[in-house]
Amino acid sequence: MKKMKKILHKGLTALFVVLGVITLALYINLYFMTNGFAEPLQEEVWVLCQPESCVNLRAKPQKGAEIFGGTMCGSGLWTDGKQKGTWLHVVDLPAEESQGWISSRYIVYDRPEEINREMVVRADGRVACRKWIGGDVSGWANDGDRVTVYWKSADWAVTSRGYIKTAFLEEE
Repeated sequence: MKKMKKILHKGLTALFVVLGVITLALYINLYFMTNGFAEPLQEEVWVLCQPESCVNLRAKPQKGAEIFGGTMCGSGLWTDGKQKGTWLHVVDLPAEESQGWISSRYIVYDRPEEINREMVVRADGRVACRKWIGGDVSGWANDGDRVTVYWKSADWAVTSRGYIKTAFLEEE
């Protein structure tokens, strides 16, 4: 019984030492990341907007903030993943301002393809046409309706009627 208690005591001691080392490592990692010693992870995102338009780049994450540039549909941008409401922080910009904010309503995480051709709406009923990705409904398209698709990503398409989920569009 004494031997069993000794083994149990040594096992628990080893467990607490391991947990202490893990906690310390996590604390050190968190300290360096929050104090700017570690490079934040960056991810490429793409702009999906109406043709011949651009999405504003702003100095702050708010609609009335200073606009210092814009980016066209299909453009790739880099983000560090910071978000404030519907705003996404973008970095490494090819402008005088090297970082800023863009509305995430126009951002997709896969490279969009320029289409510029008609497609047919396929649905059991009607499909919402939206003002932006996942946004307010601006109208409806019925099964069999033809729409011009300007740009398409994996999930969303920019069409002549607004943004439509690509699952409801098919080639003729």
